[in-house]
Amino acid sequence: MNNLLATALAGLPDTARVLDTGGWFKPLARATHVLDLMPYETRRCVLTPAPLAGERFTRNTWLQVDFLTPDLKLPFPDRFFEFTACGHTIEDLADPTPLLRELRRVSWAGYFETPSRLCEQTVGQRDRMGVEQGHPHHHWIVESDSLSHLRLFHKADSLEANPASRVPLRTYERCRREPRHADLCQLLWHDRFEFELIRGEPARQRAAKFAAGLDLRPFDRTLDAVIRAARRLVYPHRRSSPEKLNAWWQEMLRLSRPYSRIPLR
Repeated sequence: MNNLLATALAGLPDTARVLDTGGWFKPLARATHVLDLMPYETRRCVLTPAPLAGERFTRNTWLQVDFLTPDLKLPFPDRFFEFTACGHTIEDLADPTPLLRELRRVSWAGYFETPSRLCEQTVGQRDRMGVEQGHPHHHWIVESDSLSHLRLFHKADSLEANPASRVPLRTYERCRREPRHADLCQLLWHDRFEFELIRGEPARQRAAKFAAGLDLRPFDRTLDAVIRAARRLVYPHRRSSPEKLNAWWQEMLRLSRPYSRIPLR
């Protein structure tokens, strides 16, 4: 858990209702309720039917929800939760609008966390070998500001056929040592947050402008491509791939289906 989220949670009273949204992979023990597509019994990506020490949520307060339901309505009244944490979830959704609207409705305050734009535009960031930018399965590049405002830029529109958006690993490694850059996009909000989804040419222009502002050296992209190709030759079995990710996900579905309260596909 990062310091910003830990500090926010530490400031809550013990009686506070806390919602973890998309917490299946690593649920917050501090959460009293959890929302996720996957069932309680396979949280943390292993079969764990029994409660674990320190967990405040239970099987009864773990709700399976399909976040892509267009008319999503969470079974909670307005402002039911004192705090809602949503980490590494909204960028995964083809349409995060229904979930964002509901989180705003049911919460007094909360926290969003996603990979940063720097991460999502870096070539080979996932395994230091590939040609993909950022995390290939993500649909959105997320930015935030101090005014409780999320801007979600459609990733495919931002990056496809846009060579100006490509950030070399060498540049990424140099930039992340600077205070103005980070691996995470974070937003800690109170009372209300706003959001907008940005597609098409504005998304493309933003990606190109961001890369242009990183002071890329003339040979960085060429040298980076050579280094990544060499790593693929030396370490052919270490490279991550969509096939490996899909095989892992299919195994998680197989493990989860006997416990699931909703259809999993």
